[in-house]
Amino acid sequence: MQQRARFYSLTIFLAVTLSIVTGVSAEPDKPVIRLWPIEMVGVEKNRLREEQIVRKDKISVTNVLDPNLTVYLAKSDRPTAAVIFCPGGAYKKLSYRPEEEIKKWNDLGISLFLLKYTVPDNPDAAFKDIQRAVRLIRHQADKWNIDPNRIGLQGNSAGGHLCVRLSQNYQQKVYEPIDDADRVRCNPNFVIARSAAYFQGRKSDLEFDEALFPMKNKVAPTFLTYSKDDKFSIGGTEYAKRLKKAGGTVHLKLFKGGGHGMRGCDWFTPATLWLKANKIIE
Repeated sequence: MQQRARFYSLTIFLAVTLSIVTGVSAEPDKPVIRLWPIEMVGVEKNRLREEQIVRKDKISVTNVLDPNLTVYLAKSDRPTAAVIFCPGGAYKKLSYRPEEEIKKWNDLGISLFLLKYTVPDNPDAAFKDIQRAVRLIRHQADKWNIDPNRIGLQGNSAGGHLCVRLSQNYQQKVYEPIDDADRVRCNPNFVIARSAAYFQGRKSDLEFDEALFPMKNKVAPTFLTYSKDDKFSIGGTEYAKRLKKAGGTVHLKLFKGGGHGMRGCDWFTPATLWLKANKIIE
């Protein structure tokens, strides 16, 4: 009897703290922009298909079959800056905390677009997704009250890697044009990368991934932030040094501790000051 009671208690605990959802999971009142025509994502059965796990304040998404953007618009009479947010998760899942990592951008007067890029284990497909995402938002700037010259990227961990990859390689042609949106440029106007991973390769087996980060193109102003005890900070510091040497604008903010998740680090305040210094927001 006592063992059965413990089993029921555990079952109730899991039901309260863990929710698994298959299918579209966007907030009902938030618009969703699908990136690709339905025939490119496996026809109608895959429309907005994903697997989502909700643990209290954290959401993890995987098996994204129909990459998309969820729109969080800032209230403004004038065109706003925009951030495309790329969650981390080792290119295996997308993990983020909505209250902590999404809605605060609106308080700055910045509209945010949550990018659910292709996962798991397909960084090159994710790179196509982020190119297409920037083009669609810039192409639809009037619709979303966005300033097309103030569209930036913010990414965590693998998402930060993806953002910086685009800032370096926006001229690469990685898919055939689909519509008028693909006539629009996909280079970001600014980049904020938090705990960006894999500058030394996904297996950390390189000194520096020069193939993916060649320092050849004009790169958007970049804000990098790490905890010093994060193993990926070594690659990020090297990236900042190389970008500065190449003539790029980069700001590296390091915190003493906090690990890869930057626990307890207020990186958002210096990032906000950086945005103001670069005249992206007032």
